[in-house]
Amino acid sequence: MHIITHSLGTVILWDILFSDKFEANDPAFKIRDILNKSSVDLPDRKIHLKSITTMGSPISLFNIMLEVKPQQVNFLAQQYTSQKLNWLNLIHGSDIIAYPIHPVLDSQDLSSLFLTEEYLQENVNPLEATLEQLSELLNRKSAYPQEITNILSYAQVAAGSLNAHTYYWKSDRVAYLIVNHILEQHNEQVLNQTLCIQQAIQRLKQVPGFTEDQMKLSETLSLDKNISKINFKDQSGYLVFSKNFLGIHNVYIFDHQDRACLAGYVGLIHVPGLKQEVEFIQRELGV
Repeated sequence: MHIITHSLGTVILWDILFSDKFEANDPAFKIRDILNKSSVDLPDRKIHLKSITTMGSPISLFNIMLEVKPQQVNFLAQQYTSQKLNWLNLIHGSDIIAYPIHPVLDSQDLSSLFLTEEYLQENVNPLEATLEQLSELLNRKSAYPQEITNILSYAQVAAGSLNAHTYYWKSDRVAYLIVNHILEQHNEQVLNQTLCIQQAIQRLKQVPGFTEDQMKLSETLSLDKNISKINFKDQSGYLVFSKNFLGIHNVYIFDHQDRACLAGYVGLIHVPGLKQEVEFIQRELGV
């Protein structure tokens, strides 16, 4: 079984699978028993929970009330599958209802879940596309104050929020990600095939809005304010995430001999996606 949910449906799924606030006779326990790999009542069950996909999810917001703990998720996920439960959470950058789930699952003991969160930055209507083009035009002309481009970036998010929460159903990119997730062509397979430094470079290049800096100024310029430094667990190198004096977020990757392998940056509108990717790299590839 592959479960795909959207919006409030993601919260209902979260509640059914992981909440501990039900009465003993609640139907949620019947669903859990069907999914339980060691069910006493269903020893010959043919349903196996293989993956979960959530879109536009406000789980992090509703969990303030549901109070599901990471330990509870970890324990119950182990009942549903013999391997890690693969979870893909899709978040459009302009969807004001969608939130990352990993803050709720911030636990060192979460061994039964493999969570991947993908940010989507596709324009969802003509107004958002027009504002993006105008913002990029002004960014190329240094005569305009940064405040103006910042306002345009926020206006772009506001324009996109009108349609972003339902855009998942129309996006070819979403369909592609879900199909690959169901077919298990996801990042967990890649993690065992290449060096951490190569994986990190590949992932960063796929971040929406990421622009490579071929001059690799990081080798000579050290005025950036470091946000974080991540040493890769296989000792192949490290990542530096920083913000320069103009407020632009940069990311650099160095090999184990301190040679710059990648340097790049994103604009304001794409900062959440870059931060999300850096956090993923830190969780999965860092020490």
